[in-house]
Amino acid sequence: EPDVLSALAAGCVVVLPPRYAPTFGDAAVYGTPAELTDTVRTLHGRRAQLQRQSERGREFVRRRHGHDRYADHVVALMS
Repeated sequence: EPDVLSALAAGCVVVLPPRYAPTFGDAAVYGTPAELTDTVRTLHGRRAQLQRQSERGREFVRRRHGHDRYADHVVALMS
């Protein structure tokens, strides 16, 4: 999901349907459409938690989709 990865890399806190949990783990927040408003209000009311979640998303992108990993894959393909 390139749009989700872009948002995470930018530091956005992404709220996704629970079916995405196996893919994004703790990098995102999960909930149903009915829970979305309460989830966003709760996060915005807890700034420290919001900041930690933002950093988890950025770290997820760095670890799994960073430039170094891409370069390693290209080098492996050329070998």
